[in-house]
Amino acid sequence: MVKMYVSTFGRKVKWEDGIPIEVGAALRNNCHYELRDDQGDNISEDNPYYGELTGLYYIWKNLEFDEADIVGYCHYNKRLNISFEDVMKYFSFSPMNKEGTRWIVMKQVHMPCHAYPEDTTVLLDVLREYYPDYYDAWERVFDASGEGYCSSGQMFYTTAEELDKYCTFLFGVLEKVRNRIGNVDREAYHKRYCAFFGERLTNVYYAADPNSHVLYIERENAGRNKKSR
Repeated sequence: MVKMYVSTFGRKVKWEDGIPIEVGAALRNNCHYELRDDQGDNISEDNPYYGELTGLYYIWKNLEFDEADIVGYCHYNKRLNISFEDVMKYFSFSPMNKEGTRWIVMKQVHMPCHAYPEDTTVLLDVLREYYPDYYDAWERVFDASGEGYCSSGQMFYTTAEELDKYCTFLFGVLEKVRNRIGNVDREAYHKRYCAFFGERLTNVYYAADPNSHVLYIERENAGRNKKSR
C-alpha cells in the first residue's frame, strides 16, 4: 500500500489522497489536522531549524508500517508527478523490473552553495568523523561549499525498510550538526540549516549505495482538490 504523508503548517492540503501532518505544531495554534509532529517522540520545537523534516522525524519514530508499504513524503502544495498505481509498479519485482526501485525522487536541479560556509564545515566534519563512506559520496555529489546537482524538496517514495535506514542516517547526522552549531541569530529562512542539509543528505544517502535504484521524475504543483493520477 502507498501511504503519502503531506507536510503542512496550518495550510489546507490540496491532495485528497494524502495524509496531512502538521509540522512545527508545538510552536503554533492553527493546526487543521489530527496528525501532528508534536506528539510522541518528536523534535517539533526544533522546526525553525529542521523545517518539514520534523514531520518526517515524527513519521519515522511513531508510525508503524507493513513490510510491503511504500511511504511517500511531500508538501501541501507540491509533490512528485506520479500516480499511486505507477508507484506500486516501479516498486514491484517482476520480469520487467528485476531489481526493483528503492527510491522515487524529484529530478535533479542545481543546488547553490550553502549561504553560511561555517555550517557546511561542521557538516563535513561530522561526515568525515562518523560517516566516512557518506563523506566520500558527498565529494562525488557536491563541492566543499555544498554546491552541486541534487533532488531538492524532501519529496520521495521509498520502502518502509529503506525509510528506516535513511532516517537513521539522516537524523543521526543532523543531530550531531545541530548540537555543534546550536541556535543561530538569523532571519527565519537561514535558520533552517538542518532542512537545507537534509536535502543534500538525501542525495548523499543513495549516492553511497550502488544498489539504490533511483527513479527521477518531475514535481507537480497543487491545483484544487487533486487526486493521485
